[in-house]
Amino acid sequence: MTFEEKYNKLVKIFWDYNIPYDSLKKIIQHQFTSLDKYTHDLIIKRTLERLDWYDLLNILGKEKIKEILTSDIIKKIRNKELKARYERIRQILFNEAVPVSGWDPENIKRIKSSILSNRWYCIK
Repeated sequence: MTFEEKYNKLVKIFWDYNIPYDSLKKIIQHQFTSLDKYTHDLIIKRTLERLDWYDLLNILGKEKIKEILTSDIIKKIRNKELKARYERIRQILFNEAVPVSGWDPENIKRIKSSILSNRWYCIK
């Protein structure tokens, strides 16, 4: 992916913010340390929420994703499914144990409450 393609992807997801060209250029060139904390967190959170995984890999690279994908950043994501997805990706990148798909503790509680719910049996 060329620099222009990466830049255009980032510009599209920041249409409602006035992010300077230099800040986006620093992200593409992996110069995160020269950004202020607010801009850095905004850009990272927005890219995680709006870009697909392959665009993230192309723009940031595996090592930068591994560096920025912390529990604090994941907690700031609003969508529950995305939070779970990035938490699973973080666990895989850091070689942590990953629950078997669909049988992790959160899904077991959700499935159990829907299957064994009392709502069908309490109608009088």
